[in-house]
Amino acid sequence: MPSTKSEANSLISHESDEHLARKERVAKDSEDHGFQAVIESQTADGHARLDVRINGATDFGSSG
Repeated sequence: MPSTKSEANSLISHESDEHLARKERVAKDSEDHGFQAVIESQTADGHARLDVRINGATDFGSSG
């Protein structure tokens, strides 16, 4: 039986502890900057699963 959340996630998803930690860090950093982040989000068409979906601003590089 896994003794930590990270170990349990690693056994379930077959992802390394480093990969799981990186996903959590990306989500936390995104949320700290005002974006909504969803870990293990399915795409709208159902053909892929994103490690982290970051929802927020879509107008990058606008000068005006």
